[in-house]
Amino acid sequence: KQRDDGVLRADMPGGWADDRVNAFTGAGLSPAQRDMQGFVRTLFNWRKTSSAVTQGKLTHYLPKDGSYVYFRHDGKQTVMVVLNKNAGDTRLDLGRFAGMIKGARSATNVLTGARVDLGAPLALPAMTSVVLAW
Repeated sequence: KQRDDGVLRADMPGGWADDRVNAFTGAGLSPAQRDMQGFVRTLFNWRKTSSAVTQGKLTHYLPKDGSYVYFRHDGKQTVMVVLNKNAGDTRLDLGRFAGMIKGARSATNVLTGARVDLGAPLALPAMTSVVLAW
């Protein structure tokens, strides 16, 4: 965007004296913006510590029934990313991914810290993503 004084600025609010919303300091952000900022911060900080993400291989599966699943993996860690683009909640049968799950019984939801049972269908809220690691 171009300001009145001709200076170009990024779409991210903050950094200019007249900005009421500042993504750098958090001032003026809506609850939804704060939630998104926390989501991104958590995910980006976690990925720096993940050997599977930083050095691993990629294995992905064809989308099926509105869900797309891919894995990042190395000899130390496996990360499963599920993208649910369905307008409604759905359950994902994990049997299709047995070759990547390789007998693991549970995983950790990277964003919430919750333990997830890999022996049961995965409950997916509408239009969400899930990142699991083990």
